[in-house]
Amino acid sequence: MIKKIVNFLKDAYPELKPVIVSKAVNGGEATGISVKFRENTSIVWYPDNQDNLETKVEESVNKILSLVEMARDNCPLDQISIPMRYEDVKDKLSIGVMNISNAKTLKAHDIVTHIVEDLVLYPVVVLNEEMSFKVFKKHIKDWGVSEAQIFDAALHSPELEKAELHRFSDICCGWFEKSPDLLDEKPGSFANV
Repeated sequence: MIKKIVNFLKDAYPELKPVIVSKAVNGGEATGISVKFRENTSIVWYPDNQDNLETKVEESVNKILSLVEMARDNCPLDQISIPMRYEDVKDKLSIGVMNISNAKTLKAHDIVTHIVEDLVLYPVVVLNEEMSFKVFKKHIKDWGVSEAQIFDAALHSPELEKAELHRFSDICCGWFEKSPDLLDEKPGSFANV
């Protein structure tokens, strides 16, 4: 089980400070192991569905150690500076959106959230095209700002000004208007794509 892997790591590699974590995935939850690979920076390993954790503790540990080594060798954090003050992040804020079924998981991880109808919004600091991080309550405390200030800055993000909200049916209809060959000749059916 995943607890066996964490216990093995704690005994053999205590500097990794392994802990069990979970994240929201498609209305469900995925469980993994977070390990530190450098000061204040962790990576999370999520087992594949086909991993038989009961019999493959050592193999799973080797996968985690390989990820740690790869992260240390190819860490993009060496090429960017992580903003630590609110003044440094306020222009990098944006908004993430999830289904409301994920609200409890986000709140359990102390991520700042705001619920609008059946969606949960959360502020995100976008460092570049590949890297971003969610805003936690700890960030707000460290930055000395309120949740309202964070959301106000995030909702006025230049990226969000370009965003458009569409109904799913409008997107599909527009897609098929552009690609009519995807429609089969039978009414109401789709061609195999």
